[in-house]
Amino acid sequence: MDTFNLSTGALRAIRDAGILMPFSSPEFGKIGKKFFEAKHHWVHNYHSSIGLGFNTKEVSPEEAPRRTMTC
Repeated sequence: MDTFNLSTGALRAIRDAGILMPFSSPEFGKIGKKFFEAKHHWVHNYHSSIGLGFNTKEVSPEEAPRRTMTC
């Protein structure tokens, strides 16, 4: 098969079993290097983000969040 969607843990297991082959695509130039597995066995195809909102009538400027977190 050409594509499938698994967790990183499952991908590592089948990579380590010798089932996956490294691959290349002309689209790779449009994707940040941090999204690739080291030897190009896979590239992440989605990203999840979480946003925070708050009620400015209930939360004063002093209590408002001041920093962000990344995972």
